[in-house]
Amino acid sequence: MSYTSCDFPNTHFYESDLRELIAMYKKLVEEYNTLVAGLRELNEWRIRHTGEYEELVRRMSALEAEMTSFENKLNNEFAQLKTEFEAEFNSLKSEVEQEIAEAIRQMQIQFNELYNSVRDSISEMKLEIQKDIIILENSITANNQMIMDYVTDRLNYFIEHLPDYENLIVYNPVRGEQTNVQTAILDLYDNFRIYGLTASQYDSLQLTASEYDAKVLTALEYDRWGYKLLDYPDPDYFIRDPFTGKYSRVQVVIYELAELHRQALSAAEYDALELTASEYDALGLTAYVYDWYGIVLFGNALTASEYDTLELTATEYDAKRLDAFQYDVYGKLLLTA
Repeated sequence: MSYTSCDFPNTHFYESDLRELIAMYKKLVEEYNTLVAGLRELNEWRIRHTGEYEELVRRMSALEAEMTSFENKLNNEFAQLKTEFEAEFNSLKSEVEQEIAEAIRQMQIQFNELYNSVRDSISEMKLEIQKDIIILENSITANNQMIMDYVTDRLNYFIEHLPDYENLIVYNPVRGEQTNVQTAILDLYDNFRIYGLTASQYDSLQLTASEYDAKVLTALEYDRWGYKLLDYPDPDYFIRDPFTGKYSRVQVVIYELAELHRQALSAAEYDALELTASEYDALGLTAYVYDWYGIVLFGNALTASEYDTLELTATEYDAKRLDAFQYDVYGKLLLTA
């Protein structure tokens, strides 16, 4: 058998290689004996502790069985507790529902009694008020009749003695001197007839007969109120209409200017929205908001940034007197108007 130089460093020297081989053999035997001794000790340790291990396994098995039994007992107790709790809860719930139903029934009875009592009281009050009204009307009628009788008596007396009154001299406050009573009365009437028209003023109106007839004025109305009823252009009540260039009543011009700024909806525009009654009610509109801003009912909520850009002070915001709904829906419209 041949060996390479890697197997034995001294291949060409038999004795040297033999000694090396013997040394390696002894070392291998020594390691084997050490391994056998270790295995023997390990086996002795196993034999010595086998009983302890079996006892430990037995105890572990007993503990596991005990834990399983405890878990089952605990689960059973929890299940029983849950059943008892649900039964008690359902019983309590039923009692509470019965008590609530009874309380509601009693409240309904009390409400009906109170409602009937208030209704009876209101009916009695109405009867008393009606009686008082009848008494008052009778008293007014009697008083009016007494006054009319007195006035009629005085008028008849005045008519009977009219020739004497015509010659009665009194102080005339209009002329500042004494005149007969008839002249004083006529002067007072003329001075109280401040809205009567002069002939030239009436002519300046250039009314046709049909136009005048359409006014349906009595002679007294024309005599006392012709200035107003025939729309004579008084500077105190008329101004030049900026739309027509003519003189018109101040009230008419104000309404025209107001209409210029209103953003109201026409009937056709409102119909085109096709709002149901509930949708319209949900808008929470006041008559003012509808009349003035109806055309821009939607899309007027303010964002936080838009509100910040207004830079309103607390006093300025409070002066707007907005409720939460108006702010949420029409904030942009009402805070910038």
